[in-house]
Amino acid sequence: MISNIQLKLLFVVIYLVVDILYVSMSREYYGSYVKKIQGSDMKYSNANMVSAILSYIILGAGWFVFIANKIKPSTTYLEILPFTVLYGLIIYGVFNTTLFVMFDKWDIYVSIRDTMWGVSWITTISLIYLTVLKKL
Repeated sequence: MISNIQLKLLFVVIYLVVDILYVSMSREYYGSYVKKIQGSDMKYSNANMVSAILSYIILGAGWFVFIANKIKPSTTYLEILPFTVLYGLIIYGVFNTTLFVMFDKWDIYVSIRDTMWGVSWITTISLIYLTVLKKL
């Protein structure tokens, strides 16, 4: 039998893997905006990878602490919905609006798209987690 902590950790891994896949599949889309801003393609170095890994550790820890820990088998879908939407909006919204403020050539639609991805994905993974938890 899987423990509650193991289930949470499994969902942290699923959350991060899918988000990494989304970013990887969108590399050309986002890369075109980066190239427009800095005049060259995105470059990947060890320092970049360390920052990316730290970023994903923080995202996973945030979901674990602020979302997964609020969800109990008795939690309803409507009870958790505001938390998931707000968490996604805060995490992805702050990142994307910061990019929009920092770079003149950043496109607001890129920020909106990525923020909507974050809200949608965090909400989806949280609702799936709640469904699995209710079945255990």
